[in-house]
Amino acid sequence: MVHRMKDSIVKTTPLAALLILMAMSDARAAAASLSPAMEQILAVHNRERAVLKIAPLEWDEGLAKAASAWAKQLGDNGTFEHSTRAERGDTGENLWTGTSGGFTGTAMAEGWASEKADFRYGPYPTRSKPGAAIGHYTQMIWSGSTKIGCALATGHRMDVLVCRYGPAGNVLGEKPY
Repeated sequence: MVHRMKDSIVKTTPLAALLILMAMSDARAAAASLSPAMEQILAVHNRERAVLKIAPLEWDEGLAKAASAWAKQLGDNGTFEHSTRAERGDTGENLWTGTSGGFTGTAMAEGWASEKADFRYGPYPTRSKPGAAIGHYTQMIWSGSTKIGCALATGHRMDVLVCRYGPAGNVLGEKPY
């Protein structure tokens, strides 16, 4: 089988072509199974990354399951705190909470994206205003983070959103892209 890519020709075996098609199908199926809120959250992330010409994040079910477990724990306990590094390994984490049913996925993620108003490019955690929160936004656009999985849980009349990113961003002293 021969594929044309710009000005070059790439030869692949039928098995390689089948594996490529299966992988593309799996990625489409995973994206198709997202709830509207998760689709919106992923879209906001990838819109912010596209503006900066950073590759889009890919949805990862493993990260989504881990995010779901933490969101459920927060919702059940009525608490709002980050998991420990030991609990989440080499993954980053963004948290959001608000009145149950009162916000779209877009509104949740745009809350994080709004931190770009205080962001100044440079080694993390460079800020344009002293003490300004930028960590949610920088995790969204961190070029070394390539995967995302999020989950929403409800408890104590509040929605809790947890997004996990792999590998983790917001590395002290490093630039986000």
